[in-house]
Amino acid sequence: MSLFGTHLTILAGPGVPLPLPESALMAMASLEVTQSADGRSGLQAQFRAGRGASVAQALEYPLLSQPALKTGARIVVMLAVGIVPSVLFDGFITQSQLSPGTGQGDGTLAVTAEDLGVKMDQIERTEVYPGLPVAAIAALVMARYAVYGLVPLVIPPIVTEVPLPFDRPTTQGASDLAFLNSLATALDYVFTITPGPLPMTSVGYFGPPVGLGLPQPALTINMGPDTNVTAINFQMNAADAGSVTGTVQDRTTNQAIPVRSMVPRRLPLATAPAVLDQGMAAQRLYRPDGARTAATAMAEAQAASDRASGDVLTAEGTLDGARYGRILEPRKLVGLRGAGLAHDGLYMVREVKHQIARGCYTQAFKLAREGLGSTVPVVRP
Repeated sequence: MSLFGTHLTILAGPGVPLPLPESALMAMASLEVTQSADGRSGLQAQFRAGRGASVAQALEYPLLSQPALKTGARIVVMLAVGIVPSVLFDGFITQSQLSPGTGQGDGTLAVTAEDLGVKMDQIERTEVYPGLPVAAIAALVMARYAVYGLVPLVIPPIVTEVPLPFDRPTTQGASDLAFLNSLATALDYVFTITPGPLPMTSVGYFGPPVGLGLPQPALTINMGPDTNVTAINFQMNAADAGSVTGTVQDRTTNQAIPVRSMVPRRLPLATAPAVLDQGMAAQRLYRPDGARTAATAMAEAQAASDRASGDVLTAEGTLDGARYGRILEPRKLVGLRGAGLAHDGLYMVREVKHQIARGCYTQAFKLAREGLGSTVPVVRP
């Protein structure tokens, strides 16, 4: 538990965002920020939108005249649980909704914002990338958004094919965001935008689903004063796991090559992965969507198997932000203890929903791994 409390800072406005005016901060009723391991981040804020006593304020709601809350404005949210602030959100306001209410002070203004991905999804392009590997293409696409403070972080795949400039170049026929997501899906990668570490900067991550680094401090249940999880439930979907098999006509040799996924390539988090359960695991067919080499086909089959088998055990719950004493981050590992031998251990954080109101801070989370049983004897408290 943090001894210094929780402090919220909001910067917003067209161009360079500035601290939100005190009148808007005082009118804010709640703030919710959603961060996902493989999707877009979003923000929803609720404001009390009453009319004022002056003639000008009686004709229009004062909050609607704030440039910082108009659509198109950039908004940055920083949260300090203790001393060091963290950038929780960085994006653009895309929608506002006014509910006038029936009295002078019971109206509400709801503001919705999306991360920098909204800029990457605005323009559809037709581009050709001859002779470039996937990692170089991802970095090149993200470089277009350096003006918004986006810094590329690209992890090259283990198995990669560098096409010759005159032989089947990679072609883009969609927005930059959709294109990056399609490249990532084929490799069992993710493309995400993580705000920070400094205000007005973000990291564009193109790489494996599980980030590197030490696990975050443990989520704890049923352990007396150490408990920081207020509610949690688990769901096991063993039938979702499966291997991928098939054949491919190698376009370099014109030979039919058998294709089969092997053991999962992801970091093992469970001692009993569902994909190895012969009684429940499914067998899927590999269906190439074009001419492939054998190496590319094997990589795609393995990616499809890993993607289907990696999230068969899920946990959803709510975390007391003050007791936890820090911000739970998605796409990183976290320990769980107090749930029994089958469910304790390490999980990947799939999603975190930060819910902030005066005097209250909770984090709703979604965790996932490939099966039951822990691969570590203890987790970091």
